Amino acid sequence: MRTVSACLLLPLLFGVVAANLIPWVGEDGGELQTIDWLTDDQQKALASIPPSMIPTWLQNVIDATNRDLNNDHWCCAVRPVQTIVHSRADLGYHSVANKQTTYESCGFLWLSRCSINYVWYSMNAYYYTSYWSEEVPITCPPNQVICCNGYIKVADHCLPLALVQQYHGDLAQLAQLINAGIVSIG
Repeated sequence: MRTVSACLLLPLLFGVVAANLIPWVGEDGGELQTIDWLTDDQQKALASIPPSMIPTWLQNVIDATNRDLNNDHWCCAVRPVQTIVHSRADLGYHSVANKQTTYESCGFLWLSRCSINYVWYSMNAYYYTSYWSEEVPITCPPNQVICCNGYIKVADHCLPLALVQQYHGDLAQLAQLINAGIVSIG
């Protein structure tokens, strides 16, 4: 039985490595930052710009940012763990004291009755089930991968908010063009 459970856990252990690549958004305890100068529709439009529609200036910003960043700016919107409940049958022992009293004739001319107490101990075996649970890190579901705090998604890339603030006029204008249907995203 231990071999089976070890084989079942083996794929989950490989998930430990992958799960550490994408932190959970809730780890820092803070809410995701929002940009007050972009509406939700504008943010969604900027997030989904296809590569063929990205203006040259924006592609240059994305390329420069990607050279400077590792993957620390991607987070998971949900906590990437799975709770696994384990059980095991264990053998236990219980000590039992057994008593027996017998009576014999005793005393002067064997006219009295005396009691003799016998005590012996025995062990009784019993089975019981133990349960425990553990949280195993798993990879973040693809539809739950988002930009971490301090980043905003633009053209399927996470850009630092400080950098986006520098281009806020250009990005807001681009988002308005997309929402107005002047620039098509697909």
